[in-house]
Amino acid sequence: MNLIGRFISCLLLCYGLYGCSPGNTTTILDEESFTLPQEFEEAGVKWTKSKELSDAELLHLSAYFKKHPSLAEGSVVRGEPTLYTNTKKVKRFYWVRHGTEQLEWLYIQFHGRKASLREGHGSPLSN
Repeated sequence: MNLIGRFISCLLLCYGLYGCSPGNTTTILDEESFTLPQEFEEAGVKWTKSKELSDAELLHLSAYFKKHPSLAEGSVVRGEPTLYTNTKKVKRFYWVRHGTEQLEWLYIQFHGRKASLREGHGSPLSN
């Protein structure tokens, strides 16, 4: 990964860990790990986990957070996301964490220039 990519990764990590507000002092708790599968199927479409984020993907995600800064301050958006892609060139960036009673999750989906967001509780993957 080049220098710009590393900078963006660091920026996203900082957004996720500490938020954007100067007074935000979120503490990261030692949570049980939740492992997302290598692939899953939703509505007949196969999604595959990517090994790492490319510089272009990081730039795309960074641009989204610049347009929606309050999202980066959310408690679910912490650390580096897990990226899934499908054969239709759609990309989903997932964040999953343990909430007080169940999993909390959020994903940002990109299909070309169109972006959508979905969040919820329980299983982040539809079966």
